[in-house]
Amino acid sequence: MADPAMATSESVPIAFPEIAAVVLLAGGLKPSPLVQAVGRSVLDLSLTPDRTLLELWVAALDGPLWPASRAPKVYVVCGGNTPNPEPPTTGGGLDVVIQHDRKTFRGPAGAVLDVTEDLEPGATILVAEGHRTPLDSIDDFLLAHAAGGAEASVAVNPDGSPAGVYALRRRTLDQVTRVGFMDLKEQWLNKAVSSGVRVGALRLPAPGSLPLRTREQFLFAAMSLSGAETRDRLPACTILDPSRPNEQAPFRVLAAGGCIGPGAVVVDSVVMPEAEVGAGAVVVRSMVCPGAKVQPGAEVVDAVVTRTGVA
Repeated sequence: MADPAMATSESVPIAFPEIAAVVLLAGGLKPSPLVQAVGRSVLDLSLTPDRTLLELWVAALDGPLWPASRAPKVYVVCGGNTPNPEPPTTGGGLDVVIQHDRKTFRGPAGAVLDVTEDLEPGATILVAEGHRTPLDSIDDFLLAHAAGGAEASVAVNPDGSPAGVYALRRRTLDQVTRVGFMDLKEQWLNKAVSSGVRVGALRLPAPGSLPLRTREQFLFAAMSLSGAETRDRLPACTILDPSRPNEQAPFRVLAAGGCIGPGAVVVDSVVMPEAEVGAGAVVVRSMVCPGAKVQPGAEVVDAVVTRTGVA
C-alpha cells in the first residue's frame, strides 16, 4: 500500500476521502466454527493483552486522518445466529452502533445496503469483515482508493486472497436486491463489474488482514500481532520436553485480568480477561476464554476453554 505522503497524482496531493459510514460485518447466517466453540462473538475475544478484536478495530478506525467534525459512524452488524458483541470500552472519537440485521437472509451485501441505503449515491463507504484482523493502516488503503479513482476498491492480501475490506460508492450497491441473499465477494462484486462499475484491487502489505474463523487462525493471528515468529508454528509446535528445546521461543498472550497459577505452563495460547489457569496446569495451542477456568494440574491441548467446559 502506498505511503500517504506518496499518494499523489502529477504532484498534486490526493485528498483523504470523506467516509460517510463504516460497516463492520460481524457474522452472518451460519456461525463460524470459532463462534460455535466460544458461544459468543469473536469481536469479544482478546487478541492482545489489552484489547479485544472489536477494540482493535475501533483503534484502527480512529485514525489521525479523520477530521474530528466528520468522523464516520461505525455500524457493527450481526446476522442470523451470530451473537452481538459487547460494546467497546472506548470508541475513541467514533460513534459505534451495534445492531442485528434488520432483515433475515440478507447476506453481507444486503446487510451493507440496509444500513446505508439512505446515504447519497456518491457517498463513500468503508466495509470490512469484522472477524479478521484490522489493517495495519486503514489510512493508506483509503488514500490508495482515492488515488486510483475507482468506484469500488477491494483489498487483497499479499498471497492474493481476498482481505475482506472494501471502499465503495453508495451507488455501487444499487446492484443489491432489496429482498433476498447476496454476498460481497462473489455475487455483488461480479454483478458490479458486469454492470460497468470500475473496481480496483489494492494489494496490502504483510500480514494483510488475517481470517479468524477457527481456533488455529485466531492463535496464528495473536502470534502475528505479538511479533512472534509465526512461520510453521501452528498447529504442530511442541515444546514440553526440556531435553529437546524448541527452535522457536514459545508465545502466549495473557490479557489484563487473566491469571496463570504457580508452576503452570502456557504455550502458544491466549488467556483472556477473568480467565484462570490453575497451578501446575498445562495449556498448549489453546484459547482460555473470558471467565473460563482450567483446573489445577489439568492438561489442555488444541482446545477452546469456555465457562461451560472444553471444546
